[in-house]
Amino acid sequence: MLVVLVAPITILCQAISAQSVPTADARVVAIMDKILKRGEGHAEGREDVKTRTWVPPLPEDIASIREIGPQAIGPLNKALDSQSPFRQLLAVRLLGGNWGP
Repeated sequence: MLVVLVAPITILCQAISAQSVPTADARVVAIMDKILKRGEGHAEGREDVKTRTWVPPLPEDIASIREIGPQAIGPLNKALDSQSPFRQLLAVRLLGGNWGP
């Protein structure tokens, strides 16, 4: 009877821990969004006019992508099909990085 109680708890814990760990896709998207957000702003004196400029990734951004490892390549490859030219450029930059140790 004790085994029956342990098994559901183990399965529940595994399900909760799997949900709390973001996938490589989600992590890459979050990192890219953070980088691209740095280049967003508003025209001076015009909050209704949005501006965007290219801001390259910081070394810590590249390190975060490298921490994900080869699993980051798929999500970066998907970003190449984005409608946003800056997202495409960022994906190229991150894919072109040195993937060595």
